[in-house]
Formats: sequence, structure tokens, C-alpha cells
Amino acid sequence: MIKAVIIDDEKNAVTALEIAVKEFCPEVEIIGTALSAKDGIKEIQNKNPDLVFVDIEMPQMTGLELVEQFENRRFEVVFVTAYNQFAIKAFKVSAADYLLKPINIIELINAVSRISEKIGKQGIPQVQTEKLKTALSGKLTLPTTNGSEYINIKDIIRIEAYGSYSKVYTIDNKIRLVTKNLKSLEASLEGESFFRCHNSHLINLEYIKKFSPAKDSGIIEMIDDCDIPVSRSVKTELSELIKRYAR
Repeated sequence: MIKAVIIDDEKNAVTALEIAVKEFCPEVEIIGTALSAKDGIKEIQNKNPDLVFVDIEMPQMTGLELVEQFENRRFEVVFVTAYNQFAIKAFKVSAADYLLKPINIIELINAVSRISEKIGKQGIPQVQTEKLKTALSGKLTLPTTNGSEYINIKDIIRIEAYGSYSKVYTIDNKIRLVTKNLKSLEASLEGESFFRCHNSHLINLEYIKKFSPAKDSGIIEMIDDCDIPVSRSVKTELSELIKRYAR
């Protein structure tokens, strides 16, 4: 087993990563967590982990500075952060990998597999790893206030902006409040059948019930009977896409 410690000043982030590791990386045992760099250093010193997942942006001391406290470290490091501008600095301190929040499960599995090979711990057999990747390929990770949920992309009807959060509406008539903004979710769904028809709305073209174009904009009726406004700037593009998706 790979013994690991998670260090992040956001409790929800620690919980979400711990759940993901336990569910999808069974070769990793979480032996400790910390909500500050200071406590994280103590966890590392007391528990001697093989792997440390650490956030970069933390008060008092960054994750980069934390790692630099260990001159002759014997553990691998995976930085976990919401900011990709730290990537180069992360690898300068010999990080094994770098993951962006919210965690992409396939990237997490790949990172752990590489570390397993590097430190000689036995990981999940390759066949099982590939099966797991295939099973997750059609899913979207939704970070919530209680951790993360993995739902089928094809089950999403629409997504609505809700401040810095988003509301995800699915075919099971559930509404999920997600701790991720609409722009980020749109990027995660690139290449899928989703369209940003309005500043506050991302819709699945497969679930359009009716399109009523107006002179300057329009209204989309979805299968959940919700009317979604269409911005003037995308009305023509949307009309063409609907023709493509019409059966």
C-alpha cells in the first residue's frame, strides 16, 4: 500500500480528495490529513508517508514552501490546486504530478499509477485500470459542498449559473448545487452536446423540446419544461446546431 497524507486549508477539498482516493485508488491508504501547512509538516514528520497531496495556495505557508522544508525528502508530491499558473514552479521542486481542482478522476488514477511504478508499490493491474478509465469516460465530476459526485454526462439536461456556483439539472428531476462556476463546467464538457445559449445557461442540445426564435433573441424550451433565454449573439449558431441534432 502507498501511505498518503492530504494537506489543504479547505476542509471540503480534503474530504473530496479523500473520497476520490478511497473509491478509485485502492492501492493508496490515507493515513493523515491537515488543514494547514504547519500541521501538514507535523503529519509528514510523524507518519512518514510515501505520498503527499498538497494544495499550493495556503495561508502563512504555501504548499511549495512546505515541500522545500524537507531537503532530503523520501516522499512523492502531488500538488492539488485551482490555479494552473503554478505548474512550472511545482515541477521545479520535483513534484511527481500536478492536479487541478476539481479533481479529474482519470488524471488522479494516472498520477497514482505512475507513482506506484516509481516507488515500487503494487498498484491496480493495468487491465482493471483501463476498465475503470472506460467506466468513468462518460462521467462528469461535480464538486459539491459534501465532496464529489460522478454523474453520466448524457443525463444532464442543463446547467444554470448560480453566482460562483452552478445548478445542474438532470433527467432524474434532481437539482445539484455544484461548487464550480458555469465557465469551468463548460470547459469540462467541451466536445459534448452542450451549448452556451446565454451568459447564465448551458444546455444539452439532445434535450431541447422547442425553439422559439424572436427578432433579437429567442426562447428554448427544454424537456423539463423550463424556458431558457437565447442571446442574440448566438441565435443563428444555435439554429444551425438544432438542425444538426434534429432527428
